[in-house]
Amino acid sequence: MPRLAVGQRCARLGPRVRSAENHLENKRRDRYCGMDQAGLAARAPDDASRLMQRQHQHEVPQSVRRATTSVDFWREDELEYTPCNICRTDNTRVLLIRDDALPLVRCRQCDLAYIDPRPKGPVLAAIYSAGYFTGNGRIPTYQDYVATELKGYDERSHLAFLVLDRIARLHRVQGSTLLDVGCGIGTLLRVARDRGAAGEGIDISSWCVDYGRNNFGLRLETGRLENVYAAGPRFDTITCIDVIEHVPDPTAALQAMADLLKPQGIICLLTPNFRCYERYGPKWLPLHANLEHLYYFDRDTLGRAGRLAGLDAVYWETLELMSRPMRVFLMNCLAHGFYDLLRRWGERVPALYHPARRFWQTWNRGLVNSGIERPHEGDEWGISLLVMLRKGCAFGAH
Repeated sequence: MPRLAVGQRCARLGPRVRSAENHLENKRRDRYCGMDQAGLAARAPDDASRLMQRQHQHEVPQSVRRATTSVDFWREDELEYTPCNICRTDNTRVLLIRDDALPLVRCRQCDLAYIDPRPKGPVLAAIYSAGYFTGNGRIPTYQDYVATELKGYDERSHLAFLVLDRIARLHRVQGSTLLDVGCGIGTLLRVARDRGAAGEGIDISSWCVDYGRNNFGLRLETGRLENVYAAGPRFDTITCIDVIEHVPDPTAALQAMADLLKPQGIICLLTPNFRCYERYGPKWLPLHANLEHLYYFDRDTLGRAGRLAGLDAVYWETLELMSRPMRVFLMNCLAHGFYDLLRRWGERVPALYHPARRFWQTWNRGLVNSGIERPHEGDEWGISLLVMLRKGCAFGAH
């Protein structure tokens, strides 16, 4: 149906036709984004020529660009291009442009979704300063990280309790040795210590490590895993909770963890479940609440990454925000409305974009923290994906 005809009928038929027009526009956009370079050249020669000017530099069709803000968050000299971390190819297609103006792409070979270009190593390291945890950093993900962690531990609502319960199904916790990668201030290690495990932790944030050492007497190290621990079987269990999506080289990180595992040891991973993108599209919350994320995994891509390190998935499940459902529902509706306003501000008044973006991130973080993550039984659509990997074992279902 011609676009003009749809517009004329909207006045009479109301929102149902307008919804159909948006649906057709979204289908056209998705079909356009999914074209290979030959198809793009046939459909839009100007866009194709720009796409081919620089190898592996993504030029996004105008229909996608209109759905995002035009304000750049990163300088060009802070960014770098990278191939797919699993299959090492550059054959990708653009899914969307994030709120920080970086493209989210998906590999055509293995389906891994990642940010490309992305911030360089020194820029990434600078993100995780004290301001990241107190709301004053370049990406203010947390407003008061310490208070949130302490409350979760005191109320026994922290995700660490659920994670250790799941680990106990496959491996004993009491008397075991445990390493928490990306430990923060060490809440999971405190819970593990209460259950009789000997735990250590590592984090790139010296601020978090110092806090955990000084206040809880935990064994914590600052730095990257491969630089701090020499390869060799030392741990029964390694946990990596909401960390693998931050790591510049996830397959290398998994290999370093596998090298530290004892025979039949377990690696427990928790990460946002990218399968949800198929249901919620660009309004999926982790795309906006966590701009420091570099990779987005689903069950299949995380399994492929593990197999490269000689690890097999033996358990998986998804988790969902199940506490205070009405509050979460209402906040979700308001957040999506504010998301649309933010896009318009970014396009028309760039000076207002950055304070509005900061408020948007705070809002989303509050939404994510407003519920307690609980098992999401029966399907793969929970907001978080929990996977456990073991050396040399056949795949098992739930």
